[in-house]
Amino acid sequence: ERFQHVAWAPDGERVAVGSVPHEEQAVVHIVEVYRDGRESIPLGRRAGDVALGWSADSTRLVVQLDDSILLVRPADRDVEVLDDSDPPVHRAFFEGLPPLSPDNKLLPAAGPVDPISWLWGGSPVDLDQPADREEVYAWLIKVEGKRYALPVAQYGSLAGPLVWAPTGKALAFMTRTPPGASAHSPRGATWINAVSDVGTPRIEAKKVIDPISTTPVWSPVGDSVGYFWKGPRGKSYFNQMNVAFTTVLPLEQAFERVLFAAWNEPTSILVVAVTADGETICVTIDLSYFSSGEMHRIGTISEPFDRLLPSPDLNRLLLRTTRDGTTAFSVFDLRTGEVVRLGTGSGPKER
Repeated sequence: ERFQHVAWAPDGERVAVGSVPHEEQAVVHIVEVYRDGRESIPLGRRAGDVALGWSADSTRLVVQLDDSILLVRPADRDVEVLDDSDPPVHRAFFEGLPPLSPDNKLLPAAGPVDPISWLWGGSPVDLDQPADREEVYAWLIKVEGKRYALPVAQYGSLAGPLVWAPTGKALAFMTRTPPGASAHSPRGATWINAVSDVGTPRIEAKKVIDPISTTPVWSPVGDSVGYFWKGPRGKSYFNQMNVAFTTVLPLEQAFERVLFAAWNEPTSILVVAVTADGETICVTIDLSYFSSGEMHRIGTISEPFDRLLPSPDLNRLLLRTTRDGTTAFSVFDLRTGEVVRLGTGSGPKER
C-alpha cells in the first residue's frame, strides 16, 4: 500500500492519509490524533496518484485522483464526484491548505481548456500540444449546483496551490510563463496573481524575480498577500502586496527554499525554510513597520523528511518519511523542539 498524501484537519483532531493499495481502489484513512481510532473510506475507483485537503470546518475532504475530483464527507462515508471530465481538464492543488472556500461552496482548480467554449458545450483545447505552449486557466467549481469558470491565468502553467484569503472573497496563486510565450517576458517568468473578488474578479499580476516559494501567504485580515524571492548576492526578501502599494522587506537570513509560511499575526510570519547551508530552520519574521527583517529562531529540524504539514494551531509539524516502500511519521514540536515518532510500517499506525 502506497501512502501519498497527508492532511491535518483544521480542528486538529484528525489526520487524513490518501493511499493506493496494490491493484485495488484508492482509499482515504482517517486517523484520530488524540484517541485510538482509524477509519478507512474506499473511493470507488483505482488511481495512480492521490492528493487531498480538508475543508476549513473539518467536515469535508476534497480528493484529487488521476482524472477526477471527489468530495468526501467522513461523518457519513459519502463520496461524491465533483468533476470527472473526459479527458480530464481539472487539477486541484493541495499544500496542507483548505482547498474549499470558507463557506464550502467553491473549489478552485486549474486545467488546459478554454473555459468559455467549455461552458457553452465546446471542446477542451488540444491536450497533445507541447507542454510549454499549454494555456492553463484557473477555475472555480461550485460544490452544489452548476459549475462555472474563472479564467485568470494563461500562457503557461500553475506553479503552486490556489490560496484562499481568510475572507473567502479573494484568491492568490503563482503562474509560470514559458520562454517565447509572451512578448513582455521572452525568456519566461513567474507571476503572482491576486484575484480580489471571486464574484466579479479584478486581477492584479506582478512579476516575481527568482521565487523561493510558489505558495502565496495572505495576511490575517486578507488585505495583503505576501511572497518570498531571492535578490542579488543570494539575499532573501519578503514582499507584501495589496491594492494600494507593495513593500519589500529584506531578511536577515538567506533562504534557499521556503517549505511553509503562515502569516498568523498582523506583524509576524512563521516560516520553515532551507538555508543556503542546507539547514532546515523554523523562524518567525518581524513584519512591523520599522522592522529590518529581524528573525527569531524557533528551532532546527534535523530529522529527514519528504513532506511537511503544520498542525492547525501552528504549534507542531507533521513530518513524513518514505524509504524503501516504508512510510514513517513523526511530529516536531515548535514550542520545545522535541520530535515524537508516531509509527513506521506499510500502513498508518496510531500512536
